Formats: sequence, C-alpha cells, structure tokens
Amino acid sequence: MRKELARQGIHDRMRCIRYSNVMDTERTIAEIELLEHILSLPDHRPLKMPDWKAANREHDEKYASDPWFRLWKRDGG
Repeated sequence: MRKELARQGIHDRMRCIRYSNVMDTERTIAEIELLEHILSLPDHRPLKMPDWKAANREHDEKYASDPWFRLWKRDGG
C-alpha cells in the first residue's frame, strides 16, 4: 500500500513538473515574441557621428573583398 501511494505521489509530482515546463516554455516563447516585436520597431533617434562612422566601417568591411569596391575606394572614395 505504501509503495503504491509513493508511486502515485511520484506520478503527481511528475505531472506537475511537466505542466510547469509547458508553462515556462510558453512564457519564454511569449517573451521572445515580445522582444522581436520591440526590436522590429523603427528607431527614431537621430544618428550621431559615432553612429555614422560605425555604419561606414561596417559597410567597408562588408565590401572589402569586392573588386569594384576596392577600385572605388582607391580611385574615388
């Protein structure tokens, strides 16, 4: 009888753990979706000089291997 009650208690605890994990997963998904929404909104702050410099540096790094870009940088940029 005791073993049977112990098994039942274990099953009840496992059921609670599974339900808890489902709730945690759903909450995590909801939080991620909210962050994705927030980050997809446009940023209306004006760009400052360090922002422009960083954007230019990233652009130059992205196209550094392109022969046309290197030609432009050497002759006209």
